[in-house]
Amino acid sequence: MVSTLVPPVSTVSTRKPLFFSTLESHGDRVAIVLPDGRHLSYRELAEGADVYARQFSQKRQLLVIEMRNDVDAIAAYLGALRSGTPAILMAEGGTSWEHPIISTFRPEKAVLCTESGWKIETRDEQEDDAGLHSDLAVMLSTSGTTGSPKLVKLSHSNLHENARSIAEYLEITPERRAITNLPLHYSYGLSVLNSHLAAGASIVLTDLSVVDEDFWQLVRREQVTDLPGVPYTYELFEKVGLRSDPPESLRVMTQAGGRLPSNLVRDYAEFARNQGIRFFVMYGQTEATARMAYLPPEQTLENSDCIGVAIPRGKFEIRDETGAAIRKPGQSGELVYQGPNVMMGYALKREDLAAPAKLSELLTGDIAQWSEAGFAKIVGRSSRFSKIAGLRIGLDDVERILRESGRRAYAAGTDEFVAVALIDRSDAASARKLLADRCKLPAHHLMVFNLDEAPTLPSGKIDYVRVRTMGEDLHRQETTEVASGDDPVRALYSKALGQSRIDDDASFSALGGDSLSYMIVSRGLERMLGNLPQHWERLTIRDLDAIRHDRALNPVKRKATTTLSIDAVLRLIAISTIFIGHGAPDHTGWLRGGTTILFCLAGYSLCRFQREQFLTGNVLPAIKGAFRRIVIPYLLLMTALIFLTKITPNPAWWTLTSVFFVDTHDRGILYSFWFIEALMHCLLIMCALFLIPPFRRWAEKRPFHNGLALVGLGAVAFGGGLFIPDHENFSHLFDGWFYVYMLGWTFPLARKPWQRPLLVAIGSVIVCLQFGLEGSRAYWFMGALVVLALVKEVRLPAAIGGIVSQLAAASYMSYLAHPLVLHVTKFVLPTRHDVAITIFLSYFGTLAAGLVGAAIWQQISKVTLEIFNRRSQVQEQATV
Repeated sequence: MVSTLVPPVSTVSTRKPLFFSTLESHGDRVAIVLPDGRHLSYRELAEGADVYARQFSQKRQLLVIEMRNDVDAIAAYLGALRSGTPAILMAEGGTSWEHPIISTFRPEKAVLCTESGWKIETRDEQEDDAGLHSDLAVMLSTSGTTGSPKLVKLSHSNLHENARSIAEYLEITPERRAITNLPLHYSYGLSVLNSHLAAGASIVLTDLSVVDEDFWQLVRREQVTDLPGVPYTYELFEKVGLRSDPPESLRVMTQAGGRLPSNLVRDYAEFARNQGIRFFVMYGQTEATARMAYLPPEQTLENSDCIGVAIPRGKFEIRDETGAAIRKPGQSGELVYQGPNVMMGYALKREDLAAPAKLSELLTGDIAQWSEAGFAKIVGRSSRFSKIAGLRIGLDDVERILRESGRRAYAAGTDEFVAVALIDRSDAASARKLLADRCKLPAHHLMVFNLDEAPTLPSGKIDYVRVRTMGEDLHRQETTEVASGDDPVRALYSKALGQSRIDDDASFSALGGDSLSYMIVSRGLERMLGNLPQHWERLTIRDLDAIRHDRALNPVKRKATTTLSIDAVLRLIAISTIFIGHGAPDHTGWLRGGTTILFCLAGYSLCRFQREQFLTGNVLPAIKGAFRRIVIPYLLLMTALIFLTKITPNPAWWTLTSVFFVDTHDRGILYSFWFIEALMHCLLIMCALFLIPPFRRWAEKRPFHNGLALVGLGAVAFGGGLFIPDHENFSHLFDGWFYVYMLGWTFPLARKPWQRPLLVAIGSVIVCLQFGLEGSRAYWFMGALVVLALVKEVRLPAAIGGIVSQLAAASYMSYLAHPLVLHVTKFVLPTRHDVAITIFLSYFGTLAAGLVGAAIWQQISKVTLEIFNRRSQVQEQATV
């Protein structure tokens, strides 16, 4: 480090070494882990910071940095601190000259990310050091995303002291590693960076969302130990199932940026206690350089509604209206904070940047009480802002945005939504879109409605309580259907699942989704969202629409690949072996075994998509889904074939019990459809089991052992003739396949390293006993089990992946069409005696017929839904 680049001691309010001026002291320790996996040491980070610092120190001017989650942005930020250059930190795309903050404060230099890379742009020439106080280090916006030209001024000492305090109470050591799932222009995200750098720890850089599968792969690959989050982040943690499958490296979880519901606080406190993780609930404001309080992890369960104690070297007071300190528990007053991290003050114009620090304490604007345990507890808010998804939304700024657009409006809010009352019949939809774009909020957080006149109190003041109450009513009611053109996520689900009425709070799993509809929905969502969120099947329509809206405002880079789950790939391989094998059975004996794999994948998909529903006893969505997408197409085809052929009609065909009552030799062209009946019988057995409360409790408490027991039951059922004795070795009945079905169910429940190998071993032993080692069935199945144990997903080039996913989505229709195609290729076409041609036509003809059948069925479903919707609308109008 070049010593002349360090701010003189006289410009900083402390004589202690500052964390950003001593980066080199950590030497070759890893400071930054880049997205491509490369490691940047502290020495290299300091060198990179000094490259920027040398350019900034030529003239002490105001700087703006486009503070992306990028190593160049971090180097520029540290370079500004090391050279004593005051910097405004802005979000990506927030550095244009027209931006209210930029046009108000007129920075002379900007560090920007362009298509050709990072560059320093000189924007205006002013007098050196003009209007910039020597202690001034960083300026952050107080208005979240509304763009109000009001900045918090932070000194070098503010940043250092807050980073030092956080590192102290979190006990951050050089071995710890955090990840940038929060933006660095946000005070909480910036404090994560500062506190880890202050302790010589590491930061993993990413701009991935926690709903992206790649994010969790990165967490596991780079052994991330510290995971921060705002309340909305924790909601997404719930959606992606973090508590059911936490990364082994995770040691600390922190939460700030708004109030986390007490039930989630307790859930995560208990989860953390069981997993040996430390969970910190924290409280802070940008005005205090991010964090002011934390709740000791060992006290969290018993004090889930509290914010805890002041951070080291900080102090809280609760004061009544006269300014007197309140010490008695249960009495309310304004929370006041004192500490070295309290800001220098606010800046509303360029001239304010010259003012020295004026504050010795921070009036938080929050109403608090002392708890019986001596912790501070927030019970209300006196200030005019909402904290949503970690963003502070100024309600006055919301009114200003609408006023500047020619609208008269009044805004109130909570930490869940902003309620906006429009006066003079302004268009609510366009106002909502404007606010969503300007505030970077998903539209479902904005409740915009019309009033004929301003709501007022008897005193003549605006009745903001009424505005908030009306917003609450609208927030509760906003689950009505939206036209499919305006709601593509709902339209996609309706098309794939064959359902007309889909609520905002419904998920793919709750709607009875299965492996067939999975491919259609996943491909559609990938087109909408760019990358599929992890465990998207558990996310609600509301969640997915919020992600769609967010990515429309902040697009993610689309991958040149398509990600397919391994069960979809295995399904296509298994069904291909069946189609090819049937083309010339005398020449393709080595392809036997696809049916066994399909039964296993059916159980795997049922667990993956429906287990959460089954654990509540709600088995109806799975039955309805199977009936819509499997049974109805089969019944229609089977009925047509019975009347077009010489097959003897029997009620058992229509009750899906023909495998019990129709002899194999009498099945004719319907022979291969035994699979559908046996599959449905396995599903119904599972549904029946999960209707038993003690069984559900066992399955929830010991999921893997429960699945293993059912595998054993299936093996005994077949091997001992428990259900149906004295049938042939290759069973057309469910008892021959239930153990395979349950092996598939148990695979997603195998979380410990030894569990999947155990399933592979058990399945291999049973299948070898069932089919022997002479044929190919056992080998195909054992190979599939190994793949299922080792591989979770496959990435293919986008073009190839699109074709594979289409074929996988149409695989059931291909299965239904296969007997007809096979009959034509083997008995009708003139080339039927040529084995190679027969196999070729049988296979590719079946795939083509499946694609055509899937398209036809989608159109039939669409027309049926439209008729149903019109009938429902007529009935509703008649009722009204």
